[in-house]
Amino acid sequence: MEIPRFGRKWAMFLSAALMGVSLALYQVVDSIPASIGFNAMEYWFQSLYNALLYAYTPEAFPAPFRGSASGMLSTLGRIAGIVAPIATQTVYNGSDSPGVLWLGAGGAWLSAIAIGEFIDEQLTHVS
Repeated sequence: MEIPRFGRKWAMFLSAALMGVSLALYQVVDSIPASIGFNAMEYWFQSLYNALLYAYTPEAFPAPFRGSASGMLSTLGRIAGIVAPIATQTVYNGSDSPGVLWLGAGGAWLSAIAIGEFIDEQLTHVS
């Protein structure tokens, strides 16, 4: 996942941002080929993001806390993955509202902002 002169952090930032874009653009789908294309695009960016997340995130923690921090964050991610569809079903209850897509896009963009702030903080400490 190491992209030369780009790095894993920037690749994770870019994949989160583009995952949000693909979710937002999914709302304009009006045909089956477009639906398949946007679905494939979102899946690709989400897969890239998750691969980078699980490969890079443990390196961000100090060695004595790495296992515990990674385990707790992984657990919280799994719990959120279980709760999200239940909460969405409760809130939107079969409506045609694109709110779920905006919620997903917003979460991806929030993640990109957090990663960007983390990168900026690291660059500030290096200078």
